[in-house]
Parts: sequence; structure tokens; C-alpha cells
Amino acid sequence: MMARSRRMHSAGWFITALGALAVIALVGCQEPAGPAGTGDDNIPMPPEQAPDDMGADDVDTGDDMGTGADPVDPPRIKTDEHGVGHISDPDDFQAYVLDAKTPVLVDFYANWCKPCDILAPTMVKIHDQYEGRAAVYKVNVDNAKALARKYSIRSIPLVILFVHGEIAEQWVGVRPESTYTAAVDAALQ
Repeated sequence: MMARSRRMHSAGWFITALGALAVIALVGCQEPAGPAGTGDDNIPMPPEQAPDDMGADDVDTGDDMGTGADPVDPPRIKTDEHGVGHISDPDDFQAYVLDAKTPVLVDFYANWCKPCDILAPTMVKIHDQYEGRAAVYKVNVDNAKALARKYSIRSIPLVILFVHGEIAEQWVGVRPESTYTAAVDAALQ
């Protein structure tokens, strides 16, 4: 009887842990609250002050984005190894997302967020699938606090679909790829 009770107690703990993980994956991570008014607003670095190790391959010139940005002096954003642009500057967000002529999915995430890690490959697949017809960008809420405040980001991952500079749809937590692609397809109609 005592062994059975221990097994049930262990099973109960395991089920509780699994339930907590499922809730985190579905709902997302809450950004840890920092001290208010500390002045740590992460003021973006101007492109001319970019680190010396940032090569030409790290900068997206915007030539193929269809955003209407000035091709002579476009905003500069870093791209990851998959070609997905990472935006932290509000001016770049304006140029690449709000002024875009195509639908744009924006993944608000943080490096410490495990559900964000789960969502990342889905965003890469969507980026590849819609290349030239829609765009996918990532915004690290820890590096883009002004954007996180502007869009009242409270839980991550948060994916927002922008169409003609307006929020068309948004999802908190990890969703199936088909949720995002259906919305992008509808926006392309």
C-alpha cells in the first residue's frame, strides 16, 4: 500500500509538471518586470556605429523587401543565418513593417523564452515559404523595449500580422504553422 501511494504521489507530480509546461507553451512567457524608470530603454545604435564585426552578409539592404524604402540609404537590420531580419530600432520597424506593401509577420520573442525557441523554426519555414510575397521579422523584446511598450507586449511569444501597417491578427503562445499561414494567405487575397 505504501509503494502504491508513493507511485501515485510521483505520478501526480509528473502530471503537474507536464501541465505547467503545456500552459507555458500555449500561453507563452511573461517578460520579467524590470525596475520602472531606470532609464534602461536600450536606445538603438545608429547604423554608422555598428560593430566592426558586422559584415555585408549581416545587413539586409531591403532591396527585395517591397517596402518602398529608399534604395539609396535604406535602414539597416541584422539578419540571422536563416535570412530572417531582426528589428530593434523603431525607425527600421516603421520602414520594414508599417510601410511594407506586403503582409508582415512579426515574432516578438526573448532569448530566455523556451516557447519562443519552439516557435522559431516555424517562423523560418514561413519566411522561406512566402519569400517575395510576405515578410517575417523578429523583435527581441529585451533589445527593443520601445517597440515592446508601443505594442503592449506582456506575454511572449507574440506574433502579430501587419497588413498595410495595421494589426490584422495576433497570437500569444505557440500555434500550429497552419494558423499563421492561413492568416497570411487571407491577407494576400
